[in-house]
Amino acid sequence: MKHLIKYFLIFTVFVTYNHSIKAQSYNLPRCLEGVSGMIYYNNTLLAIDDHGSSMIYYIDTTGDVFDSVDTHIAFKDLEEISQDSLYVYLGDFGNNDTGNRTDLKIYKILKSSLSGQLKIDSICFSYSNQTDFSQQANNKTDFDCEAMIVKDSSIYLFNKQWISMKTSLYRIPNTIGNQTAELISTYNINGLITGADYIKEINKIMLVGYSKLMIPFYICLSGFQNDNNFLGYTIDKQNLINYSFHQIESITNSDNTTFYLANEKLTYNGVTITQQLHKLYIPNYSNLNNLYSSEDDVIIYPVPVRNVINIKCKNIIRVSIYNNIGEQIFQKKYSPRNNCKINLKNYQHGEYVVNIEKQDKSKNK
Repeated sequence: MKHLIKYFLIFTVFVTYNHSIKAQSYNLPRCLEGVSGMIYYNNTLLAIDDHGSSMIYYIDTTGDVFDSVDTHIAFKDLEEISQDSLYVYLGDFGNNDTGNRTDLKIYKILKSSLSGQLKIDSICFSYSNQTDFSQQANNKTDFDCEAMIVKDSSIYLFNKQWISMKTSLYRIPNTIGNQTAELISTYNINGLITGADYIKEINKIMLVGYSKLMIPFYICLSGFQNDNNFLGYTIDKQNLINYSFHQIESITNSDNTTFYLANEKLTYNGVTITQQLHKLYIPNYSNLNNLYSSEDDVIIYPVPVRNVINIKCKNIIRVSIYNNIGEQIFQKKYSPRNNCKINLKNYQHGEYVVNIEKQDKSKNK
C-alpha cells in the first residue's frame, strides 16, 4: 500500500505546511461584522470592529457580546488592539484605501480607566522608509498595517504589503507624541498579515493572515533574545486549510496553547462567509523547529532549511519537490527506507511543495 504525504516548505526562510486543525467556531453578532482585533484580558475577550465603530466590545468565549465601552474616538481605520500590563492599545493605522495617510495613530487607554472615565493618550507616527505620499489605488500599497504587539519599551508593527506579499517589522518608541516607525527587517511570508499576539511567558509571537488564494495561516516567531536581536527569528508557518476563504483578522491567547481567532464577514464570488470566533487548541505550536506530523509519523528538519533537508518517515519510497507554479524540480525513488537527505543549496529561495510517498510494509506482506 502506498501513502502520499504532501507538505509545503519555504527554503532558507521558514517552513509552511498544511494540517487539518479542528476548532470550535461561534457566530459573532452584527456589530462585529468587521472584527479587526482581539485581546484576552481579565478572563474575557475585548474586540474591535473596523467598520466605523468607536466601541470596544466585551465578548465571552462563545462569541456573545455582554458589555461595551465607547471610546468616542472618530477612528479612520481601526485595525488592531494590543496590550501590556497597564494599557490597552488601539491601532488606527489601516492604510489600504490610498496608501498615503499622514495621520497614523496608536491610542493608549489606561486599563484601570476602562470601567469609568477613559484616560487616553496617543502616539502619532510615520514610516521611516515611506517617501512617496501620492495617492495609490485601493489595495496597492506596501504601507498598510493591521498587526501590532507591545514588548518592553517599544511597539512593534508587522505591516500588510499588498504588492509584495511580504511583511516589514517596524519599531516605535512607546512614548506619547510624534514618533518614527523604524524599519527593522522584511520577511517574505507570501501572504497578508492581519493580526499579532505576543506571548510574553514564552517569548514568542503569533501572526495570522491569509494568502492571495484566501487560505488563512498562522505564523509562530521565536528565537529572538531582545529588542535589538529581531533578525534572529525562527519563522514557522501553518496553513489553516479547514478555514479557506475565511478572512482571519485577529488572534489572541488565553493560556499559551488555547488561541482565539476571528474572521470578518466576507462575500467572495457570490458566497458569503459570516463573521465568526474560532477557538483553537495548538499544543505544539511553540515547538515547530521540526515539521512534524504525528498522524503520518514524519519529521522534516531543519527549520529554516539551509542547504540540506532531512526527512524521517517509515518506508519512504519516493520524494518529489515542486515549485509554487507546480513545476517538479526534484524527484528521487528509494528502496523502502526510514530517512533521507536532499541537498537543496542550488535551488532558489521560495515556497515549495514536498510530496513524500511511503510504502506500508505491514500491509504488503
